[in-house]
Amino acid sequence: MKLSIKLILFFLIAPVFSTVSLFGQNSKELDKKKQENISQLNYSRALLEKTEKSKISTLNQLTLIQQNIFLGSYIVENISQELIFLKSDIEVNKMEIYRLEEKIKKLKEDYASLIVSASRNLDNDYAMMYLFSSGDLNQAYQRIRYLKFLTKYREDLVAQLLQDVKILSDKKNALADSRVLNERLLVERRSELRYLDQDKLKSLSLVKRLQSKESELKKEIQKRERVQAEIEREIRRMIEEEAIKAKASRKSSIFTAEELLISSDFTKNKGRLPWPSETGVLTGKYGEQNHPVLKGIKINSNGIDINTIEGARIRSIFDGEVTKVIAILGANYTVIIKHGDFRTVYQNLVDVRVKAGDKVKTKTIIGTVFTDQQNVSKFHFEIWKDKETQNPESWLAK
Repeated sequence: MKLSIKLILFFLIAPVFSTVSLFGQNSKELDKKKQENISQLNYSRALLEKTEKSKISTLNQLTLIQQNIFLGSYIVENISQELIFLKSDIEVNKMEIYRLEEKIKKLKEDYASLIVSASRNLDNDYAMMYLFSSGDLNQAYQRIRYLKFLTKYREDLVAQLLQDVKILSDKKNALADSRVLNERLLVERRSELRYLDQDKLKSLSLVKRLQSKESELKKEIQKRERVQAEIEREIRRMIEEEAIKAKASRKSSIFTAEELLISSDFTKNKGRLPWPSETGVLTGKYGEQNHPVLKGIKINSNGIDINTIEGARIRSIFDGEVTKVIAILGANYTVIIKHGDFRTVYQNLVDVRVKAGDKVKTKTIIGTVFTDQQNVSKFHFEIWKDKETQNPESWLAK
């Protein structure tokens, strides 16, 4: 029997069926990442809603909206990737269903032919006559083998047919589920795109309102630079003092054996260190960057900003020793913790629970984030190695 064009094409692309398991794996990973981003986006939107109640346009609102746009765009791209994998899965399932239907059709034809041609041979009375009419013992033996073969062949055909019918049913159910999922993802993507468009319009509107507050924004930049400079001076002063003490005592290193071990462990945990707050959303990046509103003005940050909920407890990200608690005018308290040749900085805290000289463990609570009159609960976090700042995003767990 000649194969149809569809069947020939199926066998030509049969190797692609191996991608089905890849789809399963990738779709799970995509869905997991999507759910994480949706959770983060919902958290960020809740924080934004709180700050919008004050009716005062702030730079913090803009950073939250821009974070929402970033997360929303990522979610839309994530859904698009899921749809691509799903489309491939649907096509593979359709081809597999066609192959099974052709196979079942052929099995049914073979079974029908067998029943017609072997009906007499498989009848008990005829079978006995067939055996007793044998010319000799050898012929009788061969006829017994032939009858057993026919019986086994019929049983195998029935078993194969039942198995393939079950597989076909499962494939059709899977195809139906995939089509339902496809529709759900399309609805999700349309919904996220609407939110994304709204956030983009909101961002443009807020930028225009903030541009009229240029003097206030410049004052915020100056305040930030003042606080950052004070923290930087304090860290450099502590490092220089330690070096002077080590030199006076003729030590080969300013670190003790314990501090060197902690420092080594800190390095080994790069990319896996816990966040300094249980929940939060990143709203300020590390390094030099353009001001989000003021054109031609660049800002430089020694760390990152994290928005969180009111009353959020701030914690040490690793074992260490508190070396300084600084009260900075207009910026509340800053806690500096030493981890060998590393230091972590936690700025804009209240209700500080530690003091200089205290030993802390990973996730030891050191204070509470400050919440201002606009319901903004935000703190600044830095990581230093000797006199060099590090990008905290590279060190904290994703």
